Amino acid sequence: MTPHDETRDGKIKYGLAAWLLGLPLPIIIIALLWGGCTNW
Repeated sequence: MTPHDETRDGKIKYGLAAWLLGLPLPIIIIALLWGGCTNW
């Protein structure tokens, strides 16, 4: 395996981890805003 492949694989894993961590954020924000609006 060449270093280029290793860095590319690392970027793919880092991007996937960031996507998995970032994916629920908009859903949580929408849920909080929606719940806050209905509770007022």
